[in-house]
Amino acid sequence: MGKSKIEKLGPDNYVTWAVYLKAYLQSEKLWQYVEHKEAPEGTPAAEARKWPEGQQQAWSQIVMHVEPLHLPALAILNEDPHAAWHYFKSRHSSSNGARQVFLMQQLGQFKMQPDEQVQQYVSRARHLQQQLQQAGQTISSHQMSCHILAGLTADFEVVKNSIQTHVSMTGQQLSSISAIEQQLLMAEAQLGQDMSGFGKEHIAKAHTARGAMQGRGRGRSSGRAVPLGQVAGTDGIVHDGVECYQCHRFGHRARQCPSRQKAAAAYAAGLRFAAAY
Repeated sequence: MGKSKIEKLGPDNYVTWAVYLKAYLQSEKLWQYVEHKEAPEGTPAAEARKWPEGQQQAWSQIVMHVEPLHLPALAILNEDPHAAWHYFKSRHSSSNGARQVFLMQQLGQFKMQPDEQVQQYVSRARHLQQQLQQAGQTISSHQMSCHILAGLTADFEVVKNSIQTHVSMTGQQLSSISAIEQQLLMAEAQLGQDMSGFGKEHIAKAHTARGAMQGRGRGRSSGRAVPLGQVAGTDGIVHDGVECYQCHRFGHRARQCPSRQKAAAAYAAGLRFAAAY
């Protein structure tokens, strides 16, 4: 008898466990001992005499494929594989519907956390998809990818729109979560550069070059710390009291907005996705 690699029955994986274990028992010619409590009428006498032995083998397989938390329940079932199978079926089918509802609610509210990295975010999505599958609710890769895109933070708005536009125009489905993850990772890497798109060295040079101009030009300041609540532009200069119409933060003009670097990076990543998908 071959060794199976079926995940043991735990508190929330009954659906997949039952499918795999049934297939395994069928391959080992043991399913009939689970399906029937006694040898069906018409069973050849020689086979009927071996029925207790077959029941014992089927029972052993069920016991070896459950987590320890289920052993107390099995202890009172008199080594009856038929009774054990129906016990698990009735016990889990009643709670499975409620679990599906709970997991679907989580899916509907699935969002990327403000400080969460792409890899962590997609990993959470995959885990939720697996939990739903174990609860008997199949979510396709396309559906899961749509939820992943919908839950992204505003930093990924451009690349998200680019991917969605590409899908809408081509009629293709997002069949690969990994493809989405790779594009988001590329966008994340570029978004992470933010100010380093010009680099700290560039900004330091800008401060030095404009040091002699301190006091010249209304509202300008150079070579000093950024005031609380204000953000320097990509040229390293703070424009006191000036609001940027790109990001609506104070301290720089729109043409020197650091957020424009983010938008450009996200847009470029979206174009690469459209070309490669």
